Amino acid sequence: MTRAWTLPTLFVLPGALVAAALFLRGGPGGAVVPLLASVVFAGVYSPLAFPRSTSAAEAQRRSALDGRPVVYWRSGCRYCLRLRRRLGRAGRPVEDRPGQGLRAIPA
Repeated sequence: MTRAWTLPTLFVLPGALVAAALFLRGGPGGAVVPLLASVVFAGVYSPLAFPRSTSAAEAQRRSALDGRPVVYWRSGCRYCLRLRRRLGRAGRPVEDRPGQGLRAIPA
């Protein structure tokens, strides 16, 4: 679990240090921007941005009910993060292309 929070922590710490330095130099208004930006980036890359994982059996059961694909991912994997971001929080419907045997996820 700590590995999943490593990247968000690496975003927040430098932002907090820059904000503290700006605040100590007398610019409290300017300190808000780097702190807010680092917190936003940390939130995007944190485990909070994605729903909790379910078991494989539960995912297959849900897939059979609503037709959404099952996506297996590893926490912290940048390719998995891109895929999950692209699919969206609730997943996107999968469309069949008749005659081509292809299934595509609409963008």
